[in-house]
Amino acid sequence: MLGAPVERVPLDGPKVHHISGWADYDDPTRMSIITNIAKQRGRDPRIATLAVKILREARVQPRDYVGQSKALLKWVQNKLYYVNEPGERLQDPLYTLRVGYGDCDDLVIMLGSLLESIRMPWKVVISGNHRSGKKIRYHHGERFPGGPERGNQWSHIYLMVGNQPFTPTGWSYAEVTLRGAPLGWDVVDGDHSLFPELQPKRKRAMYGSMHLNPGHYSLNPGHHDLGALAFGAMDMSSVGAGLPAFISSPRSVYLPTGITIAGFSPKQLAVIAGAAVLLGPTMGRLLGRLGL
Repeated sequence: MLGAPVERVPLDGPKVHHISGWADYDDPTRMSIITNIAKQRGRDPRIATLAVKILREARVQPRDYVGQSKALLKWVQNKLYYVNEPGERLQDPLYTLRVGYGDCDDLVIMLGSLLESIRMPWKVVISGNHRSGKKIRYHHGERFPGGPERGNQWSHIYLMVGNQPFTPTGWSYAEVTLRGAPLGWDVVDGDHSLFPELQPKRKRAMYGSMHLNPGHYSLNPGHHDLGALAFGAMDMSSVGAGLPAFISSPRSVYLPTGITIAGFSPKQLAVIAGAAVLLGPTMGRLLGRLGL
């Protein structure tokens, strides 16, 4: 029915769903999903309260916007434990705060939500290697240069941050997985010896653990921004109200291939899966089978 067997896994904690189909999304779509998760949670007053607490403890002055970005970046680097995941999992920032760890996309979502909560502009960036050996990067929202079919192997995800709200006049890269990397340090131009995922001659590309299937790069342009479709109309008042009951639920659903969604409410998962139906009927059937 679902294209993959479903197994319930008992967990003593937040509900976790592993959803098939992630490999069918191209990189801009994945970046849209990641961006919109962070933007949606950035409107949560709990994230804003945390951001202000971090800034006050760092003694950053109001309107010192670059100082604010530096303090938030340093906090994510030092307070959250970076790990590589054996399979892809996108974590809600509140879940990441609870467990205290995440991979590169989880920490990107965390920093993005903190920046969003104080109206600092930011964008998702991915980097990797071209088959020529040249280091490459792509800023979300620009024209996508393509994936493996054009010799581009995307392997790492991070952020760029504007220098002021509303009308930024400059941007700085923000590396969340490397403690001590200052605001403005870029993995492409810097010493990449600490990033094995950026070494050339890899047989398969990934950022975080997002395994890319070179056979799936024919997404309909009209369905490009899946993340915006999924999260644009969500009512945050219901998300906040539903979170405590959701966290206390021990149930989990696991599918052998795809992506794990950790720390999201049933309504959030329903919106994600409902938008994903644009990419294939399997995701629509998954929504019904999970009973979300």
